[in-house]
Amino acid sequence: MGDVITVGSKTSTGGVVLTGNGSVKVNGQPVALIGDMGTCLCGSKSCKGQGPIVSQSPRSANVFGEDLARIGDLVDTGCGSCFIVSSSHGVSLSTSTATSLNMGSGVNIGNGVNINGGGLAINRSLNSPSSASAMSSTVDTVSNNPNSVASTLLNNNIVKKSISSATQLMNHNKKEFIAVIGGQYDNTPNKMMFIAQAVRYMRKNVISKDNYYSLVLVTTGYSNGQIELVKSSCEKYGFSLITVTSLSNIIQYINNRNNVLIEKLMFFAHGIPFSIEFGYKLGSNEKNVSDLSFNLNTYKNITPEAFSLTAKIESYACRTGMGNPSDLSVGDVLDNMSASVILIGSLGLPTAISLQALKTKYGIHIVEDGVQLNPMSENSLAQYMANYYKRPVKAFVTRSDYKGTWGTSLDRKKAEYLCNTILENEEWCDEFDEKDNERRYSKREFNVVYNIDGALNDVSTSIFSTPVTSGSYIKEFFPQ
Repeated sequence: MGDVITVGSKTSTGGVVLTGNGSVKVNGQPVALIGDMGTCLCGSKSCKGQGPIVSQSPRSANVFGEDLARIGDLVDTGCGSCFIVSSSHGVSLSTSTATSLNMGSGVNIGNGVNINGGGLAINRSLNSPSSASAMSSTVDTVSNNPNSVASTLLNNNIVKKSISSATQLMNHNKKEFIAVIGGQYDNTPNKMMFIAQAVRYMRKNVISKDNYYSLVLVTTGYSNGQIELVKSSCEKYGFSLITVTSLSNIIQYINNRNNVLIEKLMFFAHGIPFSIEFGYKLGSNEKNVSDLSFNLNTYKNITPEAFSLTAKIESYACRTGMGNPSDLSVGDVLDNMSASVILIGSLGLPTAISLQALKTKYGIHIVEDGVQLNPMSENSLAQYMANYYKRPVKAFVTRSDYKGTWGTSLDRKKAEYLCNTILENEEWCDEFDEKDNERRYSKREFNVVYNIDGALNDVSTSIFSTPVTSGSYIKEFFPQ
């Protein structure tokens, strides 16, 4: 006897079943059918992360013409190692030859029973009013056929309540995309870089008007005029703007879901190993604001229940994926290892000159890291977050690079040397020139550089990103 599977049932690699047929529920969870989706967290290169459930054994029981999923079925993500392993519900597929219907502690569907809705297919989508209409039509048809097994089920209050709940879910399937933006002490053109990148990433994530998109802005360090610029971006793209002044405000907003789960959570802020600093250098004497530090002591204040089953978390702060402060600081490299650094430079890694430039650019901090050949990412804040939230976390092991926010050096050279020649890309040149003029206007009127559409390029890394380390500079961390 094998348990019938529902949404949330576990897979052998730490994943879960994602989808099910909302018209049949057990303990409030939709029952999964062959073809529904599940996730795999094995991390192998051949694994796509999620895929359909594939039957691994014959079965005669089905719902609305589709076979029920059960323990042992494959979740076909490409790796071949992900199988459904558990269900906590009392619904099972009987191996007896008798057709039985037990509406006690669980539904026992015997051999050969086919619940097909009186021959009328049901719309499995839970996203549109048309789905609700299809379900209503199906229920009416089945109810008028007193000889069908489905009619017997529909006359049972438990199943009636399940169908009612599924119909309600059709109108409450929205999810939220959230970007949390830290304060910025820098008053150069970098002042609005976190905001600009959040706007860029958020508008790229607008995949459906049925979802919610929100910017949670730490206002510390920003003027009223600068906040008004952010509002103009939100108004253009339909984002919500939530202004906060403390970490508790941020966590309260994230946890207060009101039946709308988080599909993606992004952080844009300064960072040091083991901490995302929303108030970096914004305290007295340029110290970090302790009440704006998201770290190993505070990350558990966000509840895992705030996230959807398919949610992802991304940190664009520096070194969220670093689990080992550097072996050598920039100063150590410059003062004591000049000969070795020259040798490192000959291998294509940053030389003392480039490291000094980075030191000048980023300033001196308690942990101004230069070299870390053993990042120990398994001890990083990103890995702790993935383990606790049970969701994948994408994070930078090194410093994240925002210098392309208003255009890369290549963009500027292209604009300077090619836009006035016969080789010009007129559309690109016109757009770049328009963005440049807009930034000049915002600088003149608001004393800050900004584009309403956000950044021109993504946050990135380069060979000059520090600390110099082994392995990937950006990683995706999976629950362990």
